[in-house]
Amino acid sequence: MTLMLDTLTLKVPQDLDESKRERLAVALFDAQLLTSGQAAEMAELPLSLFLTRLGDYGVSVLQYSAEEAIAEASQK
Repeated sequence: MTLMLDTLTLKVPQDLDESKRERLAVALFDAQLLTSGQAAEMAELPLSLFLTRLGDYGVSVLQYSAEEAIAEASQK
């Protein structure tokens, strides 16, 4: 298995309000450009709170397609 990692560098304005920072973090997590931990850090929220807030945006904590979930479940 080959794992290729890319680096994503974002410069977020310091004066970006909390709401916009959170929405940006959620969008990048949903696009699978950030891990949940990275997105929580960007949103300046504890991970547990960030994960809870994902539901407010209609974003699943689990980033699996139905096919991936079935494949993983069948491996156990």
